[in-house]
Amino acid sequence: MESPPANSDSVAPFEIALVMAGAISAGAYTAGVIDFLIQALDEWEAAKAIARDRPDEPSSRECPMHGVHIKAMAGSSAGGMTAGLAAGLLGMEFESVTAPRSAESMAEPWNNTLYRSWVSEIDIDRLLETRDLDSRNGLPVQSLLDSTVLRDIARDAFRFDRPERRALRPYVSDSLHVFVTLTNLRGVPYAPHFENWPKLLPYEMTMHADHMHFVVGNVEPADGDSIWLNPRDYTTPETWGVLQDAALATGAFPIGLAPVLLKRPPAHYAFRHWVRTGYRSENPGGHWKSVPPNWPSVDQAVKDGEAAGTRFDYEFLCVDGGVMNNEPLDLARRILEGPEGTEVAGGDRANRAVLMVLPFPNGDSFSAEYRERPGILGLLATTFHALIGQARFKPQELAMANDPEVYSRFLVVPRRGFRKDGTLEPHTIACGSLDGFGGFLSRKFREHDYQLGRRNCQWFLRHYFVLPSEGAGANSLFKDWTPEARRKHRVLKAGAGGLKDGTECVLPVLPIIPLVGTADETVREPVWPTLTAAELKALKPKIKRRLGRVVSAMIDQNVSGWFWGPLARRTLKAAWWFKMGSVTNSILKKIRDELTERGSMAQ
Repeated sequence: MESPPANSDSVAPFEIALVMAGAISAGAYTAGVIDFLIQALDEWEAAKAIARDRPDEPSSRECPMHGVHIKAMAGSSAGGMTAGLAAGLLGMEFESVTAPRSAESMAEPWNNTLYRSWVSEIDIDRLLETRDLDSRNGLPVQSLLDSTVLRDIARDAFRFDRPERRALRPYVSDSLHVFVTLTNLRGVPYAPHFENWPKLLPYEMTMHADHMHFVVGNVEPADGDSIWLNPRDYTTPETWGVLQDAALATGAFPIGLAPVLLKRPPAHYAFRHWVRTGYRSENPGGHWKSVPPNWPSVDQAVKDGEAAGTRFDYEFLCVDGGVMNNEPLDLARRILEGPEGTEVAGGDRANRAVLMVLPFPNGDSFSAEYRERPGILGLLATTFHALIGQARFKPQELAMANDPEVYSRFLVVPRRGFRKDGTLEPHTIACGSLDGFGGFLSRKFREHDYQLGRRNCQWFLRHYFVLPSEGAGANSLFKDWTPEARRKHRVLKAGAGGLKDGTECVLPVLPIIPLVGTADETVREPVWPTLTAAELKALKPKIKRRLGRVVSAMIDQNVSGWFWGPLARRTLKAAWWFKMGSVTNSILKKIRDELTERGSMAQ
């Protein structure tokens, strides 16, 4: 007599950390990936519940019964916003968007804050409004675009006050760690100690690559740098409200969108851990070491006998987290590895993995020729890009990613199929024009990328998020799979070096997350969207009005003097008025040229 399907408790759950890179308007792609991932896991959990109740049915024997736990989510910029939304959505029922929707003909999906925030509510019309200038009350102009719409969207999306599950899904870890990266413009001061340097004259350095750490779970975590998010109470401004502000801060693209002021206890930074170099297992404290910041002395705290610097409120202005850490693999990996910093990566032993969603995987191509000799302004821009690139460079992640024996790093990137000549389509992300801002031009672009994210996630789970399943290198995750489950979900993956002549062999592998139910139904490739000439022309008066208000406010802000100031301001505004038409035309021409080059402009 055949045995029933294995119980999910017989094998330790496979742990996953999700990393969501910066993407600006292509956050719609990342949102689509997460939408499908949750759908796939929900369908699998439902199938496992049926298999436990009716184990002898053929469909039950085809259902794999091991478990998967999402243990951490780390995001930057648009990815950080999506991570914050997903943290709430994982505790609620919602409707996945399984096909493209038209704003004119279809109702909004029920309770899907990912889709609502990234596809239907954000748009260039709202970003070109002037509410921020109408209500600035003498404050300086902070952005080219009106960011008040983002706060409106976040306020609605992070309420999470509609019908909810009252519990996190079974595939979510009891403590779900959520990281949102920040570029901290104020910085955090540190003073490393040198034996031959007096403590009264400390050597100082400042950290600007910052992050906020949240933990979603039914039990409040012990003291540390994290903020507890109770999944049974979404209304607390001191917790979920802070996540909302942090999500806005990580997406505050410099100059384009307004920076965000955050506040947190300075004591949080006393728990910030750094890799201990020269680490040995006998060292107390494990692989990580905490180093307290060099906060300024606070008289009252000293009088009370407490640590200096613990009584003041630390406020700091933030811009886009992607400036300093666009792919926060380090934060996610730290949770997976634990305090000992161990990496279990071999195909036969891997029991955890980082899954990164990267909407823009291709940077500027490197050329063997180098003739760049920029002028002063060009040199400033080149230096700025070099600083950002170096801040994002992670040599440890590079070394691990290039190791063929590592099965703990996986990547979801945009793919849209092939052209007639057999080559890959050159442009996959419809939101990719204008350095990632192009998706705000049309809902059609964001709709395309959302569905492309769902399609790519399905393909990834079915063919690439796999582990060896047979022979000496088989992973123990599959040891209790039934023969029926192995036959149904078996994948043949090409692997180099299998034969003596160097040709490829075929390796039998099985998926970590099997596709069942509706998740197994093919997500269709979305039709490439285009913008019409009439739609582009309609932007002209809106751009002109926004630019006029921004420049006028900047002139009022920066040109002063009681005697000559009024005349100077009038002169500058008049000069701008004559120039504004040509500037607007130049902007529209750039948009048209980029969309045409990408095939996104209707002919």
